[in-house]
Amino acid sequence: MVNFCSKCGTQLPEGIKFCPKCGTPQSQIPQQQPQQTPQPTQPQQQTMPPPPPPQQPPQQSYQQPQQTYQQPQQNYQQQTYGQTQPYMPKQKKSHTKLIIGLIAIIAVIIIVILLVFFVFGGSDDRFVGKWEQESVWGSSIVWEFESDGDFKLSGTKIGTWEEKKGELCIDYTGSYTDICYEYKFSNNEKTLELSSGGSTMVTLNKK
Repeated sequence: MVNFCSKCGTQLPEGIKFCPKCGTPQSQIPQQQPQQTPQPTQPQQQTMPPPPPPQQPPQQSYQQPQQTYQQPQQNYQQQTYGQTQPYMPKQKKSHTKLIIGLIAIIAVIIIVILLVFFVFGGSDDRFVGKWEQESVWGSSIVWEFESDGDFKLSGTKIGTWEEKKGELCIDYTGSYTDICYEYKFSNNEKTLELSSGGSTMVTLNKK
């Protein structure tokens, strides 16, 4: 059985006579340890760290954008009092270039048509009309060159005509080949000489 000191309550080994702690003599009767009321322990005050100093908000460096303002330069022309300057309309370059391009295209087309006309032949206004041929028998024969290409002798159509490559060619109806003459105008284009092989074949006078 466990013994305890009657004074200080220290646990004593069995058979000991004096308390090793307080020296009180112990009787043989075992004594139970008195129940000690636990003393309330005072709560330890927790040392709170001091609050940090209030942080100041970071200062934002704001730089106001610099606006460079350039005053528009206005060209003021000094005007004499009482005189007004004439209004000069603005020229439209795009329309001018377009017009020049159209004129160039039309000129090329005209040149091509003229080349085709002189190379491949066609009707010449100098031939159009009635021409009189004097015969050796005193009677006259009228050559008629129509603007539509018809050729007539004294009012009767006998074929067609055209001017090509510097020659006057007549296609007689029923003929397999054209008869071409070298021609020469004279007397202010009122006289027409038709030749072949360098010799004059027919002389015609315009009526």
